[in-house]
Amino acid sequence: MARTLVIQNDLANGEDFAVIARRYSDDDGTREQGGELGWMSRDLLVKPFGDAAWGARPGSTVGPVQTQFGLHFIRIERQRGSERFLRHVLLRPEIRPEDLEEARTLATQVADSLRAGADPERLAVWFRGQVADEEIRFDDVPLGNLVSQFSGAVGSGIDTPTAGTVYGPLAMERGGPTEFGVVHVISFRPEGPVEIDDVRDAIRENIRTRKQIDIILEEVRSNTYVDMRL
Repeated sequence: MARTLVIQNDLANGEDFAVIARRYSDDDGTREQGGELGWMSRDLLVKPFGDAAWGARPGSTVGPVQTQFGLHFIRIERQRGSERFLRHVLLRPEIRPEDLEEARTLATQVADSLRAGADPERLAVWFRGQVADEEIRFDDVPLGNLVSQFSGAVGSGIDTPTAGTVYGPLAMERGGPTEFGVVHVISFRPEGPVEIDDVRDAIRENIRTRKQIDIILEEVRSNTYVDMRL
């Protein structure tokens, strides 16, 4: 992309990052503020962006970084605790009809492989660089949250899921270019009264955690000394 090379050249020549953002960024919400995102914690950012922003020191600039929104140049201004003050330049790709068809074809290949019994982890490795670099397993997702991710969910069957079924490709709208997702439903618990079997593992884990905390506190108490001067 020509603009990527221009931005890299401007950065190398010492051009102010905020000026570059006002000149080139496709992010309408931050462009006039010089690309300012403000104070951000890592968990609020998509994974590739967060990894890049926390993989560099304050005062540095990284990029281009690919996310589902496009290419980013990221400026890490400063840090306070677990937060960092960030700016970015976003370059949105030009999506052609043939690009959408190519993405749909790739998603279909992934869906067919899952239906044939392929391991999702292996698929993520196999298609690395062609699919989004994100987590692929999510536990205890509310059905409403899942359905809201897909613009074509109604009528696809995912709104009334069956355990073991693969759904997709389904169009996704996440604020960037159209994406396609594939969902493999491992288990499904319908609405209704909670049974003890539904929460047994969670209760055991909670008890185990509390016991570990009690052990740590007891060790701290037994090794705490007080110096006194009279």
